[in-house]
Amino acid sequence: YGMTSPIINTQPRTRTFREKKRLVQSGVVGTIAVVVACFSVAAQWSVQRYGDDNYKYDDSGAAATHRRTPSDSCLELALVSLLGPALCLGVQILIAAVHRLHSPEDIDGSAINKQDTDAFRHKQANLQNTLEQTCYAALVYLISSVVLRRYRLMIPTASCMFVLGRFLFYRGLSDGINYSRIIGFALTFLPTNILLLTNVAVLLADIVL
Repeated sequence: YGMTSPIINTQPRTRTFREKKRLVQSGVVGTIAVVVACFSVAAQWSVQRYGDDNYKYDDSGAAATHRRTPSDSCLELALVSLLGPALCLGVQILIAAVHRLHSPEDIDGSAINKQDTDAFRHKQANLQNTLEQTCYAALVYLISSVVLRRYRLMIPTASCMFVLGRFLFYRGLSDGINYSRIIGFALTFLPTNILLLTNVAVLLADIVL
């Protein structure tokens, strides 16, 4: 009687910049550990399975023959591994196209509307990011097919992490900064970078040693 009920704030608390930065750092560090562990297992498995690049040497030390099967071809393995990034890119194109088809504001296209809706720009930004990541991954996978023949299973391992990363990134893209978005981007970007650095390290080792 005469008493007012307390006002309960149901709005989620906005994170500060420092908290967001700490969230990103923790997500990236954890993802790096997972990526390095996956690549280590893939590299060890490659060495055990393929040995010294499956070459046989004659008495003079020259490479005589190469026991090759379709599954052992590094280039073929790299091209098959690109199926994952290509699938992610195709799905993003389809999502953007379906949105245009069902949106009265966006169905005419940017050339006529001049101004897309926020919902379509959101999907378009994700499509552009996926395209950039796919092009980068394609270059690194092809380079790896030549340089990392002994560690070739690192290539499909990177492809699997790419697909998982794109899924997590898209899942958390509309919710601001969150672990799904952070880990998703890191799983897409970091494996490709680590694979590229591994190529550089192997080439430098060949030159020095």
